[in-house]
Amino acid sequence: MNTLMRNFLFLISVLVTLNTFAQSAYNPITTPNTYRQVDNPNYWKNKAPAGYWQQDVHYTIKANIDETKDIIDASEQLVYWNNSPNT
Repeated sequence: MNTLMRNFLFLISVLVTLNTFAQSAYNPITTPNTYRQVDNPNYWKNKAPAGYWQQDVHYTIKANIDETKDIIDASEQLVYWNNSPNT
């Protein structure tokens, strides 16, 4: 195998490895939640004026409805980010 081919294969393997560890692009539909990413045009940090901040909360709600017994069984998980510059 010549040097050019070896260098090309090395470059391809590096690019594939980097792509594997990169964050997935913003997609509001699929999981994991990508809302806080820098390429999301709707995320407040990507359009906030200087000195502005707010808190972030990510909600995960799982619910089962038993219509025969009129019972809802649910769980909720909150992930909170404190973005205050004073902490």
